[in-house]
Amino acid sequence: MGRAGKSNRGHIKGRGKWLGGVDQNSPLSAVARAALQQRLPLVPRHLVRAAMHAPADNVEYVHQLRVATRRAVAAVEMFRDLIPARRRKWLTRKLRHVRRAAGDARDLDVLAQRWESQGDPQVRQAAAVLQPLLMRHRQAAQAPLVKQLRRLRKRQFVRRMRHTIAEVSWREPGPEPLLAEAAPRILRRLIDKFFALASEPWDDIETLHQIRIKGKKLRYAMELLVGAYDSSFREGAYLAMRDIQEKLGAINDHESAAQRLREWLEDVSDDGRVDEEQGSALKILLEYELAHMSQGLDRFRTWWTVQQSAQLHASLTRYAG
Repeated sequence: MGRAGKSNRGHIKGRGKWLGGVDQNSPLSAVARAALQQRLPLVPRHLVRAAMHAPADNVEYVHQLRVATRRAVAAVEMFRDLIPARRRKWLTRKLRHVRRAAGDARDLDVLAQRWESQGDPQVRQAAAVLQPLLMRHRQAAQAPLVKQLRRLRKRQFVRRMRHTIAEVSWREPGPEPLLAEAAPRILRRLIDKFFALASEPWDDIETLHQIRIKGKKLRYAMELLVGAYDSSFREGAYLAMRDIQEKLGAINDHESAAQRLREWLEDVSDDGRVDEEQGSALKILLEYELAHMSQGLDRFRTWWTVQQSAQLHASLTRYAG
């Protein structure tokens, strides 16, 4: 029983990423309020922890902050027509500022963790040489987090967030739909956007990046629409989307790392002269990142066949009416 309107799941208790407190018979505005109440407060909560702890102690806080901001933006965008336009634009702008502030710190944390866990002694040795450089950049990446915390407090983010949630309402002509009626339409739009890119031949990293973004939006929407469907939605179609995101995310991590290493290679010392030991280490790690990015691309191209794409499309569209 995959379609909306046929579930007997009832209310789902809200835990983690899944939206709770709503079911297939909930009005769409009630779903929107529940989504914002669950998603938005996590952003200032994680920002406080990420900003107030030292870089060595806030790795998980920064990770949770970036995830929280992405999910919050996805919720605001999904229910944009139910939120007063001025409040929505302000909220979205602030959330994106926080997400960008967390981005550099998180990318550097991912780099450090990946290099430290490598079995290749040459990679580990190169990483050890670059440790001071990495730590210097990571320390600098802490400042934007502190800055955003101060700005959100100054702009009274929590108070304005609560006012925004309170003003969520159905604003279109005609009767307000229930979640069972609205969920398939929302999914259909996001599924079409994802497969408009994912089903076409592609041969560049930028297109792959766009596929990843569309897939992430679809996945986050599925987390908010889970109350409309039976367990197969969460245990089948959603897991398939998560698998794709993990594959694309790994490729993106290597591509981002390679870009950063190229920038560091251009200027690895304050006086503009290339330190030979650091320069050699940067080249070793750049080669490592590019090789793993290429391998990831090749594996994804082999895995993401026409048949695989069609199978996932069929799995998703059964929930889209």
